[in-house]
Amino acid sequence: MLEHETKEQQTVLKESVQIQDAYDKDVDRLKTLIEDAQKQMSSNPVKHKNIDALKKQIAEHKVKLQA
Repeated sequence: MLEHETKEQQTVLKESVQIQDAYDKDVDRLKTLIEDAQKQMSSNPVKHKNIDALKKQIAEHKVKLQA
């Protein structure tokens, strides 16, 4: 009986570790995406003071992201 409970707890712990590992990988991936976005934003600051030019710049950025 004690052996059975121990195996169950071991299984639960292994699953928890696997889930935590997956979360850690997701967090690392998201951190990388955020850092890349921040670098891109700082390297391409908003240059325009009127709405039409700003809309054009936004559209160009969207095209670059889709490529």
